[in-house]
Amino acid sequence: PISNDLLLERQKLGGILVKTRRGSSDLNQNNSYPGIVIGIGLNWQNRPPEMGIALNTYQQEHHFNQIQCLEHLAAIVLDGLMGAYQIAGDRHRRVSFAAGYA
Repeated sequence: PISNDLLLERQKLGGILVKTRRGSSDLNQNNSYPGIVIGIGLNWQNRPPEMGIALNTYQQEHHFNQIQCLEHLAAIVLDGLMGAYQIAGDRHRRVSFAAGYA
């Protein structure tokens, strides 16, 4: 089964929510554009749910450098997403090539 949960040592660190939009208004042009909205929620400094884990607590317990601000955390998350996107693209290209769709 596919899950939107982000796990760290089998505990929920956060989640990802993806919604498609048939059209969103451009306030300046009154045009409609399809797209996707991706939301990412992380337990960073907050008290996590019962079965969850907070990133800040995990870092302290394992003596990792602390994330000091939300911008740093966002940069780490975006870097991870871009890495996953590139890996997925590479896999897609290999499968397409092998199937003769390159």
